[in-house]
Amino acid sequence: MTAGSTAAAAGGPAEGEGRGHGGGGAGGGDGAGFRAGRAGGVGAPWVAALSLANLGVWVGWFGPLQLLLARQAELLAPDSKASALALVTGIGAAVSMVANPVFGALSDRTTAAAGRRIPWVIGGVAAGAAGLLALTRAGSIAAVTAGWCLVQLGLNAAFAALTAAVPDRVPPRQRGSSAAGSASPR
Repeated sequence: MTAGSTAAAAGGPAEGEGRGHGGGGAGGGDGAGFRAGRAGGVGAPWVAALSLANLGVWVGWFGPLQLLLARQAELLAPDSKASALALVTGIGAAVSMVANPVFGALSDRTTAAAGRRIPWVIGGVAAGAAGLLALTRAGSIAAVTAGWCLVQLGLNAAFAALTAAVPDRVPPRQRGSSAAGSASPR
């Protein structure tokens, strides 16, 4: 996937379509700690921050998928645990499929003082954490489904903004090493 198609997949314009650099600073306005511009490249601290943010999102997705959701289905619907798990993960996948491009497009159009991406990362992580907390208290398959959908909404908002930050901030010559350093496809 090219950087332009990554941006388009995240809801933003593809490379060459005139993605502006509005928001709170140089290169897309990713907040005070992320001011390195596209022309000069990004340094190891930026790649490390991106790596940690991506790791947090992936843990929020795969921890529940690998362990929690199946266990809750088994406890809450022992006679139909496979169907219950399929329902929860299927609805969650549908929410994810819609949420990522929508939040990518919204982050492209954000003009907050903190920049275009940071508000979506922070808000998305907060919503994802709220969904994970809701999952810990879920007493029915409906509550598990609602909690998982909130996780999907929140973490997809954060992930779309993180993904779009790369073409915003990283010059083409550095995108391969940036993607390798952050352990995510770009």
